[in-house]
Amino acid sequence: MSAPSQIPDALRASVQALPVLPTAVTRLLTITQQPEVSVGEIARVIESDPTLMARTLRVANSPLYSTGRAIKTAQQATVLLGIEAVVNLALGVSVASVQEQLHEQLPIDAEAFGRHSIAVALASRKLARHVKLPHPGEAFVAGLLHDIGKLVLLMHHGEAYADVMRRAQQGEEALDALEKETFDLDHAAAGHALCLHWNVPASMAEAVAAHHAEPGTHPVGDVVRKANNLVKTIQIGFSGNRFISAAPGQPGDLTAQGWLRALILNLSEEIEQAEEALGYTSGSSPYAAKKKAARPLVQLQIDNPGEQAVLMSMLLALDFEPTTLADSSIFDGPARPIALVTDSAPSDRQQQAYEQLGVAVFDYAAFRQTHHIAPGQPLDVYLLWTWLSGL
Repeated sequence: MSAPSQIPDALRASVQALPVLPTAVTRLLTITQQPEVSVGEIARVIESDPTLMARTLRVANSPLYSTGRAIKTAQQATVLLGIEAVVNLALGVSVASVQEQLHEQLPIDAEAFGRHSIAVALASRKLARHVKLPHPGEAFVAGLLHDIGKLVLLMHHGEAYADVMRRAQQGEEALDALEKETFDLDHAAAGHALCLHWNVPASMAEAVAAHHAEPGTHPVGDVVRKANNLVKTIQIGFSGNRFISAAPGQPGDLTAQGWLRALILNLSEEIEQAEEALGYTSGSSPYAAKKKAARPLVQLQIDNPGEQAVLMSMLLALDFEPTTLADSSIFDGPARPIALVTDSAPSDRQQQAYEQLGVAVFDYAAFRQTHHIAPGQPLDVYLLWTWLSGL
């Protein structure tokens, strides 16, 4: 995990020069650290900032926090949603506002960057609920914050960091690896420094620091890392980084996990609702999935469970119906697949049979070899997306 001592003094100065959170939010974060705080105190702090109150009520009445009742006051919001949820909500809308102020400085599509952050926040909250973390609202805010360090590095290093982002966008290497090679720290550490400056609760700040760390480093950080990988896999928005790790711990077989399938299929609609509620400018990324009229069946035969999970998620986002290969035949079941994606080359006889029946065989092992992807190396999801789009 990134520790404050790892942040150079010069970068600390840049962090302190960045826009601050509203005074009311800072006050909320302070009073909620006290042993006891009342609903009335929380409501009064939110009401002291009319802009914050308007944004908080707008999100509280959105599908993100559907209560079945119209929420007209900060007091109502706090009673219905709870103190922790309202404070996280106020922090989330403020973070979204501050980030959008800085987006125009990005050397990549600012709308796509914002959409990526919202998608990771939503997916983090759903994953946190699935693994039964006690405070899924923390995962939502940590998801919003996870890439804030990129804006810190951009403000501090200027064109040098913009060049690093362009190199990552072109697929030269994973962004966090390029950051460490060039600046001796990555955006996770820089984001942690900003979270500390903003007095963000420790669990969220540590999750930001750990979202590129090894699994098991931090529970909320683990959720944000998985959500970040999933959102990049299904190509919603763009964060400046084309690479993910396909290590164990990636969300698994979609056919056995209905919640994950539903997350992927519903995420775009939920993002649009969240963008409207948070006041983000809505726009589609050039990497967004193109919907097809039907959902053809595609079977997979992939040895690595993590990579199979990546391929299944991506195929579902491309509007195919992914499934694993049953037994040894691709012709089992009521529907015939249009393709088999495999890393085990079929025999000449099998290949001929597939061709006669119009079932295309996509050689995943050859794809890895062509692009020099060794076992354990990060996957370039843009290259993989482009390859699977040819099905």
